[in-house]
Amino acid sequence: MFYLRWLMFMWFLLECSIPSQASDGNWGPWENTWSICTRSCGGGIRLKRRYCHQGPSKDSCDGEAIQAQLCNIQPCPAISSQYEFKERQCAATNTQPDRLGRYTNWVPFETVQKNRQCHVVCVPRESPDQKAEVREQSAIDGTICEHDSPAWGFDKCVNGKCQKFGCDGELNSGTFFDVCGICGGTGNSCKKFSGKQTSGKFQEHVTFLTLTGGATSIKIVSSNAYTHIGVRVNGRWLLGPHSGRGKSRLYDSEGVHVQYKGGLSDSEYLSIKSIPNNITVSFSVKQEYDSTQYNGVDPVITYEYYLPTNHVAPAAVGSVQRYRWSLHYITGCTQTCGGGMQLVKALCVVAPGGSIVDDVLCNAQDRPTSTSLSCNTQACPANWTPVDIKQCTRSCGTRQLVCPVTCVSQRSGIPVRVSNDQCPQVGGSVNSGVSTCPYRWVTGHWFQCPASCGQLSVQTRQVMCVDMTTNEITQDVFCQSLQSPASLRQCTGSCYKQTNIIG
Repeated sequence: MFYLRWLMFMWFLLECSIPSQASDGNWGPWENTWSICTRSCGGGIRLKRRYCHQGPSKDSCDGEAIQAQLCNIQPCPAISSQYEFKERQCAATNTQPDRLGRYTNWVPFETVQKNRQCHVVCVPRESPDQKAEVREQSAIDGTICEHDSPAWGFDKCVNGKCQKFGCDGELNSGTFFDVCGICGGTGNSCKKFSGKQTSGKFQEHVTFLTLTGGATSIKIVSSNAYTHIGVRVNGRWLLGPHSGRGKSRLYDSEGVHVQYKGGLSDSEYLSIKSIPNNITVSFSVKQEYDSTQYNGVDPVITYEYYLPTNHVAPAAVGSVQRYRWSLHYITGCTQTCGGGMQLVKALCVVAPGGSIVDDVLCNAQDRPTSTSLSCNTQACPANWTPVDIKQCTRSCGTRQLVCPVTCVSQRSGIPVRVSNDQCPQVGGSVNSGVSTCPYRWVTGHWFQCPASCGQLSVQTRQVMCVDMTTNEITQDVFCQSLQSPASLRQCTGSCYKQTNIIG
């Protein structure tokens, strides 16, 4: 016994006498510029790095080696953009065999454990009940995930780990949306409402709640496994139109982001951060069994949401970035002259600065309506235009086409015949009937090779005859005197996996 105590005492002395290993490395400077954003919309990640020098290993320096920041958080135009982003990552592994050496088409696995959210976990599209596989150990930075301590911010994968970003776009900033949907707000600019739904109809959707633009922090819980929730956005089904429950994932439509959890579990959970202006969202419940024949099949639903009050408390000076709506031209003019149209849309921007951010950061009640404005209303310069394509000949050589012509100007998108003296002289005389050939063959990008890894196939591209004076596609007859570029070529399927996927 004495010997055992002596050994324990000596071990204690040795432990106390050995100094803890200090970090003896030195950090180099941070990179000057951020990396390219991993997504073009829907919330990507950009990074800055620094490197540890003079230490025995890369772990010899204390602190973080990377800085991360959200970027391009404006919504994607496609429906369910976050889910589609995961779909593309699974599809990028289609050229890799599964555990048994077979090839198939992969889609995201819906119920991923939290410690695997930032892996690429997929199941075969044709056999979704088959055991899921981890197809890639690290999802692309910017993939959506769910942090252990949820809040109204943004949870994104960075270097294979789920990281929490504030609504200001900064990593671990601690700045979140309040229940009123205000970034960094105090929650005193809105009022809470709540209710229950305990009745339904057999095999019918019964609407129990309808909300419009401005509603925030919507949460709905359905506790009966014999019912399921339906969601419609502006009258169109987003979730639950058919029998059975939806899959647990994020659903998107017209700026409404519905985080849904259900599937095979007894309860359904649904949450929405905010509803944009001019949008109506209806919530319904469908009862799977007749309550006159079975007990315990009626809906058991609780819900809560917030609506703005008349008084909005002023923000503390310098506390958080503020945001405002700004009108932006989001399309080019449909015409270069003669009158066209251009779409103008209200986008949420940082004030000051003007950087475009996610629409949920701005007050949905104040959003201006999108509209179209006229543009390039000046008259187009007159040009000689062939009267009849069938009367054109190709005796002019490789750069000319002989056609009967007339002097035409575009006005409000309509060709209008004008006097000949408004058109440029051709061959020294406007009456020569010869038009200098303005047409050229133009090629598009080669389409992706349809072959699998190592196989031979044919790759195609578009070849179009274009009028260079108007940049418009015209009939091929005008380019027949010119040598046509190839539209087909042989290709071999790539064996390299895709690594750069932009939302």
